[in-house]
Amino acid sequence: MFRWYRKENFTLDPRWRRLRWTLLLTALAVMFIGWLVYTPPGLWGKLSAIGYAVCHQAPTHSFHLHRRPLPLCARCTGMYLGALIGLLLHFRKRNQRQNAFPKPFFLVVFGILLAAFAFDGFNSLFADSFGVKLYQTQNWMRLLTGAGLGWGMAAMVVPVFHQTIWAQAADEPFYHHPRQLLLLAGITAVPLAGILFGVPWVLWLVAVLTTLTVPAFLSVIYMLLLVMMTFRENSFNSWRPLLPYWLGGVLVTLLQLFVFALVRFNASGTWAGFPLP
Repeated sequence: MFRWYRKENFTLDPRWRRLRWTLLLTALAVMFIGWLVYTPPGLWGKLSAIGYAVCHQAPTHSFHLHRRPLPLCARCTGMYLGALIGLLLHFRKRNQRQNAFPKPFFLVVFGILLAAFAFDGFNSLFADSFGVKLYQTQNWMRLLTGAGLGWGMAAMVVPVFHQTIWAQAADEPFYHHPRQLLLLAGITAVPLAGILFGVPWVLWLVAVLTTLTVPAFLSVIYMLLLVMMTFRENSFNSWRPLLPYWLGGVLVTLLQLFVFALVRFNASGTWAGFPLP
């Protein structure tokens, strides 16, 4: 289907390169300007608009900063915080390209964390929708189970990234010793404690970082899809040639956020979160 996009057909032609960059940058500019114009004003308004496209933002299920709910609910805040910290640990060394999935011990741990996330999530869902619950889910539970899922997300996405992108990568897992899990938990515990104790600057910083992680994470996923669709798997040796694919991923991410927010706003008529019972 995408054979017309093969390297030998277009990328050797300088005219195609110029046209590709022109079209890509123009589309990005149009989408970004449209996002700025359409969404609520101010930094907090833009962050909330990102969360609005991917999260229910129910005030009762969110932490608050100066009486305003964070752009992401407690569960999503924990999830993207855990994913961000997991990704930073993986990529702290630029040339570290371990493309193997975690060892069985870590897969079991991440599987348990996924089960805890799903169990607590379904318990909260049934409690909100039908009044049936095994226990009363609290925001701190949503935050912690979300962080556990975020760790697993990073642990799965990173090896897929290395397996897809690099011509040469290390055939070994990043997670190979339990102390790495302790390091991950220790680093994550610091911002989690700040959130739970309501430290204003921690809440503000977490709000910014976790919300920006949403488009960053999505853009990487779409970048991988574009690389596969254009038959460029395992053909990169450095980061620079990935730039047009990443920008393409950013474009698709902006389009997704814009469409999801537009559909939700037209359905609800408000930028506020869902008023859960």
